[in-house]
Amino acid sequence: MNVRVVEDRLSPADAARFRRFEEEFLYPLGPDERFGVRQGDDPLLFFRCLGPAAMALAEDPDGILGAAALSRVRLRAPDDALVDAVYVGALKTHPRARAGRTLLRLAEAARRWAEARAVAAFGVVMAGSKEPGSYTGRLGIPLFSLAATCAVLRVDCAAVLDPSAAPEIDAEKGAALFRRLAAREYRVEARAPEARSERAGAWLALDDESACGYLEDTRLAKRLVREDGTELVSGHLSRFAYSSPDSARRLVASAARRCAESGRRFLFVGAPSGEPPPAAVPGAALASASIWTFGLPAGHWRLNTAEI
Repeated sequence: MNVRVVEDRLSPADAARFRRFEEEFLYPLGPDERFGVRQGDDPLLFFRCLGPAAMALAEDPDGILGAAALSRVRLRAPDDALVDAVYVGALKTHPRARAGRTLLRLAEAARRWAEARAVAAFGVVMAGSKEPGSYTGRLGIPLFSLAATCAVLRVDCAAVLDPSAAPEIDAEKGAALFRRLAAREYRVEARAPEARSERAGAWLALDDESACGYLEDTRLAKRLVREDGTELVSGHLSRFAYSSPDSARRLVASAARRCAESGRRFLFVGAPSGEPPPAAVPGAALASASIWTFGLPAGHWRLNTAEI
């Protein structure tokens, strides 16, 4: 088995091998449905939208055995300090490699890359996936600890009939409002979200400025597909912050209506840890995501579903 770290765009041959590797993985989408992830001809684009990126690949002559994607991000802490951190994403191993040392070798390669670039690291794990607490903290791999659990909503936009309307606001005002409403949580500083979204992103806010969010998609960098191969065309309400569950519900409903009008069937939204999720939204299914960290003090987190 060979392990290498790629920092440039994957070659066409490597991208094709990675696509075949991705097809092995399906994730739950409610009780009766599963989906897969497709990252196209440039699998690192999704991670470069967060910061300088790399991918560790474990492989043998038959294909890719495992992969770990890494991004160096600027993380805004609750005390408003900026922290250089590495986001560890898409860490997975092929079914035929799960009994060997593939995961350990990948983790070692990721650690070497991260240590040269940051003082902290974190990853996001959806409920039902293998948690870092089971494979970190031994054999030289730093121990990751559970830092927070965030609610994740998947809204069926066709089911939202709420007439709530949130107007678009300019980017400078939206960013300032988000900073005010999200001042108590860890959150990733936006770098280049426009590079991942097929449609132009839009800042939305309620008239009373009690909730805001950035409506985007990830179709240029990451698409979700059902088991039958059809795409799960979706939007994401990123940079989502609010002062009450009801104001959150009204903003989500408005964003869902915009998604429906533009042909996007679902809307994904992440609620911050330590706060109640939005009040009941018709057509919403609730899941959870846990955040695991190394080298970071405890605190609340704000999760963008467009960056998982």
